[in-house]
Amino acid sequence: QRWTTQLDGPITASPLFNGELAYFLTGNGTIYARNPSNNAPKWEVLIGGPLYSTPLVQGDLLLVSVNDPETPLVALQAETGNRVWSFTPRQ
Repeated sequence: QRWTTQLDGPITASPLFNGELAYFLTGNGTIYARNPSNNAPKWEVLIGGPLYSTPLVQGDLLLVSVNDPETPLVALQAETGNRVWSFTPRQ
């Protein structure tokens, strides 16, 4: 075992390892970006809504599926966690 971490809830999706960062999603709706070699925090963002699907990196974006019918898809800057856009379906 190299390290452990305490998050705000259970990890509910497979972690994503992308270059120098590892992303962990929780059932409480928070995304954590950590350095996988030493667990040093890079950023964390509360999205809201349970996060059950492994995120995807496309270019410099981290795409996150949210279990929320109002905003089911969110795009963040992969390096900073800043929100770039979110998708809201038409009713």
